[in-house]
Amino acid sequence: MRKKELIIAALVAAGLSQHSVAEKARVSRASVARRLADPEFRVAVEAARRKLWERTTGKLAAASVRAANKLCLLLKSGDEKIQLHAAKAILENSARFFEQVEVLEKLKEIESKVDGGAR
Repeated sequence: MRKKELIIAALVAAGLSQHSVAEKARVSRASVARRLADPEFRVAVEAARRKLWERTTGKLAAASVRAANKLCLLLKSGDEKIQLHAAKAILENSARFFEQVEVLEKLKEIESKVDGGAR
């Protein structure tokens, strides 16, 4: 894939409109539309989108650790209101996290049953 196509794919993957992609890549909107009509190009857009998602989730994971550490520090605050807000945030987010873990475990169990039954 040419450099210009890679730029277009990255811009599309980032969620820009066809008009904005065309402006930023310095191509016509028709060129962007032609690229988007190409199945191979759409595969490249999805690959670029996955890379963006992986980078984003990595940053969020690192920030989550720092945020959790901050909440733990706020539990030791001299201000009871701050302690209460920190405690609520920890409990609410912990509950959501464990719910998601349970759902993922059930999904894996269902997938293994489906995979086992398909053989």
